[in-house]
Amino acid sequence: MSLVSSPNLKRKSKKLKKNKRKSEKSMKGPSQKWGYIRIITGTIGGGILGFYVMHRLETNYKEKMNERLRIYEAELNRKKQEKLNEFEESS
Repeated sequence: MSLVSSPNLKRKSKKLKKNKRKSEKSMKGPSQKWGYIRIITGTIGGGILGFYVMHRLETNYKEKMNERLRIYEAELNRKKQEKLNEFEESS
C-alpha cells in the first residue's frame, strides 16, 4: 500500500486544504485593516491637497490676469487721450 493512495492520507490532505482556504479567508487581520485605512485617508488627503493647489493656482492666475487687464485699459485710455489731444491741437 503506497502513501499516495492511502485513504487516511487523502482525508488529511483534504482537511488541510479546507483549513487552508478557511484561514486565507479569515486573514483579514489588523494589517489589512490598516492598509484600507491608509488607502482611504490617502485618497481623501490627496483630494483635499489637490483641490487646495488648484484653488491657489486659479486665484493667482486670476490676479495676474486682472493686473494685465488694468495695465491694458490704462494704455488704451492713455492712447485715447493722446488722440483727443492731437485732434484738439490740429483743429
